[in-house]
Amino acid sequence: MDNVESILQGGQSAGQYREGYAEYGRLLQLLGEVNHQSCLLLTSREKPREVARLEGSTLPVRSLQLLGIGELEGRLILKDKGLFGSDESWNDLIQSYSGNPLALQLVSESIREVFGGDVTSFLKKGELVFGDIYDLINEQFHRLSELEQEIMYWLAIEREPVSLEDLEEDLEHPISRGDLLVALGSLRRRSMIEASSTARFTLQPVIMEYMTDEFAEQIHQEIATEAIGLFGSHPLIKAQAKDYVRNSQVRLILKPVAERLLTNLGKASIEKKLKSILSILRDKPPQAIDYAAGNVLNLLIQLKFDLRGYDFSHLIVRQAYLQGVALPDVNFAHADLAGTVFTDTFGSIFSVALDPNGELLAAGTNNGYIRVWQESSGKPFFNLQGHSNWVCSIAFSPDGKTLASGSADQTIRLWDVSRGECLKTLQGHSGWVLSVAFSPDGKTLASGSADQTIRLWDVSRGECFNVLQGHSSWVYSVAFSPDGLTVASSSFDGTNKLWDVQTGVCLKTLRSERPYERMNINGVTGLTESQKGILIALGAIEEQEKG
Repeated sequence: MDNVESILQGGQSAGQYREGYAEYGRLLQLLGEVNHQSCLLLTSREKPREVARLEGSTLPVRSLQLLGIGELEGRLILKDKGLFGSDESWNDLIQSYSGNPLALQLVSESIREVFGGDVTSFLKKGELVFGDIYDLINEQFHRLSELEQEIMYWLAIEREPVSLEDLEEDLEHPISRGDLLVALGSLRRRSMIEASSTARFTLQPVIMEYMTDEFAEQIHQEIATEAIGLFGSHPLIKAQAKDYVRNSQVRLILKPVAERLLTNLGKASIEKKLKSILSILRDKPPQAIDYAAGNVLNLLIQLKFDLRGYDFSHLIVRQAYLQGVALPDVNFAHADLAGTVFTDTFGSIFSVALDPNGELLAAGTNNGYIRVWQESSGKPFFNLQGHSNWVCSIAFSPDGKTLASGSADQTIRLWDVSRGECLKTLQGHSGWVLSVAFSPDGKTLASGSADQTIRLWDVSRGECFNVLQGHSSWVYSVAFSPDGLTVASSSFDGTNKLWDVQTGVCLKTLRSERPYERMNINGVTGLTESQKGILIALGAIEEQEKG
């Protein structure tokens, strides 16, 4: 039985039957429960609920999710289509459509007819969803329930895999976790979303492009007609997102909406409609329009309008990104500005580090933030927040995947560089953490502190396995030897020490010659106590003469 989804009902959770076809469900249930010698093979873009209930890896009813094909198989399927390109282009083409054979067959016709078979030229155009592929995805999308469609819009806004907790925070309106899990399960059975092994959800590239375009077009239509729906319930950008995510939202959502409005309405008409929407918002229940005023403000900024005299008083202004934006005479009196980002002070920088690949620059500041930039473009990558005091030292792990930070709040934090999330907080020092360093294999972290100690930490477990004591003042710097067997430390006490990492034994103490090294001032007269103290600090000693 092919294309079983044709007898299933759209607009509801996956697996519900259209009117008049419910007996197919009874048939499938009997075939799965009753002993017989027959074999029934079903194909479907949506899993019937009876199959979902009865299946198991060792049970008579089993299901196989058809994953995308690889580059080799994809090239074999398209070998007679007259396409050509580099290995990289072929791989990008197949990955863009997640290895879906039908999608690849459909797009191959356009590549041949419009681009003369040149895969590279097609990919440079940057448009994956059109023609039959658009119709295919559009049909699937409009089969979804209202909640499932809302989740799809949010995944398009998020741009990267998100957790169940992230989705719950996005949705906001009252919804049980059970209903959310049912909706996510339904979307997976309909092959509309992907889930990672760490329970993070996202969209396939081609579906992501469809949803982004669908969202932008809906927003454009709502502004043109001044009918607030998605424009009020979803943000065009998330002001507090990681910088690279927000930049993606601006480029793929906010900017296309602005360009469509300019093309179809013109600048004067756009401003008139946006002001009209602000007036409408004052008479709407706030829970239905949480994001509308913030979206208006972000669009005005994107379109480079003069904001002087705009009135956002008594409105909910969420997810507006106002860094570097001039706001003279703008009225925000009694407005709810939760989630809005303003220009902030940068603060003094105490420490910097480059990742091993030279792609990222990180800086620790006096306001407890760690700021990370892309080295090549100078654009902000993300800000790490967690420390409550100065960030005195930072260091990248040898593989560049982890960033360690030591702070005056007496803690060390380990950060996931790809996600900008704190992995572990290491506690144990009783003074400022002034220096951190990874061992060459990245398994051990050394930290030096104002408490006069060096601590050695197991990075994977986040536990301290040795405390090195011997300095008589603050430990300002630590470093590992190339073989990782020795750690060096330098202190305000004027000494450098070499330590055995395994035993914690001090192997050697090094001190540079001071101008009055070992000069004996025992019994001298004519000096004040303060002067004697200075001489001793410079190496002098008070040693009794031997009898």
